[in-house]
Amino acid sequence: PEKLKLTTSPKSSLTPDCSMSTLFHSEKRISNSIMVSVISADFEALYKELERLGQGGFGSVFAGYRREDRLPVRTLHGQLTDCPLEVSLMLRAAEDQPDPEGPGAVVLLLDWFQLDQELLLVQERPDASVDLRAYMRSKGSTLQEQEAKMILHQVVEGIQGLHSRSVLHRDIKPENLLVETGSDTPRVRIIDLGCGCLHNNEVYLEFDGTDSHIPPEWYARGAYRADPMTVWQLGVLLYEMLTGHVPFQTSTEIIWKKLPRIESDISPSETHIHTRAFIHKHAPVKLWSCLPSTRMSLTYGD
Repeated sequence: PEKLKLTTSPKSSLTPDCSMSTLFHSEKRISNSIMVSVISADFEALYKELERLGQGGFGSVFAGYRREDRLPVRTLHGQLTDCPLEVSLMLRAAEDQPDPEGPGAVVLLLDWFQLDQELLLVQERPDASVDLRAYMRSKGSTLQEQEAKMILHQVVEGIQGLHSRSVLHRDIKPENLLVETGSDTPRVRIIDLGCGCLHNNEVYLEFDGTDSHIPPEWYARGAYRADPMTVWQLGVLLYEMLTGHVPFQTSTEIIWKKLPRIESDISPSETHIHTRAFIHKHAPVKLWSCLPSTRMSLTYGD
């Protein structure tokens, strides 16, 4: 097997917004002692692949470990045609992270290989971690508002870090957030840049993400801007954490349905008694405004 050199992604031709403006050098230090190199190597000699964890947006996901130090990893198997943009975004996301161990940090890309027509990505696999959806199920499908607020803070910090490195995720949802449960305070990590592209302040004319999390301006006009779209997805995420379900199911509901009524959509038995006030304060007005320009900024505050 031969390591893959980065080239311009076929996906980048979809719109100018997602084009690769910078090609990464074939050898680049991305975090502490982690070095990505394009020398020939045998994946099996470096890593041991174990059980299948599931199916992600990129492809099949497996658990495993690095042989030299038993570092837990996860391997993602995808089509070669899907490759360099996501790899490049992962490198951007990991580059110069102020604190790779801090909350909201992106799960690091450690290695990648070209195996026949398959692209194999190797990422770190934090111990004692589950995705946010599974974490919510372990809590009875919903979270109390203080924990939801803490998780939202961490997600926003992670997104701000991505945007500062010109990476737009576009698919913020419970399945793409990893919760480390090995300490008293859960640590949230962002995963899966399969729907991502380069972040800028221009109008985007292509979308790749989850239908129920797409903002109304995309369905209404076929266009959106990065930050207001992200804020909308944060509103959907907050609602999911507190109620266990998404506020909208279809594009028609997203465009025409009134904002979820707190009184009817959330019963006291579902969540903490103060949840109505919490969602009312943070979600409908500040996160879910149908006018992108009136949504709250990504500088999240109380």
